[in-house]
Amino acid sequence: MRNLVIVLMLVFLPATAQAERNKVIETIAYESSSECFLGQVAVASVIKRRMIERHKTATQIVLQRKQFSCWINGKPAQRRTISRKEYNRASKAWNQAKPTKYNHYARYDCKPYWIKSAKSQERIGNHVFYEL
Repeated sequence: MRNLVIVLMLVFLPATAQAERNKVIETIAYESSSECFLGQVAVASVIKRRMIERHKTATQIVLQRKQFSCWINGKPAQRRTISRKEYNRASKAWNQAKPTKYNHYARYDCKPYWIKSAKSQERIGNHVFYEL
């Protein structure tokens, strides 16, 4: 029985880990592919910060209801395919990202209700990053 568990872990864990990574990279690409690289790193950093604060996996964070506008019920909200170039750039941003104090962001021209409780903010490209 123990050997079966080990074999199943070896077979399924890498695929699960890759699926998790793909979902995060797709999120970064959908949310910020038109941004400068620093903007993409900042989006990735928000995801990493939330993972720490909420004790959840990256996929749980990005697919959480009403958190990232690029997902609706676990499906892409956009009807476009992410290019290989966009994917690679978002992957690089994910690899370079470090959790910062910012745990939310919004387009600079949006004023969501929750920004009233922001402790600090910083604009990078078309997004404003907030610490709540």
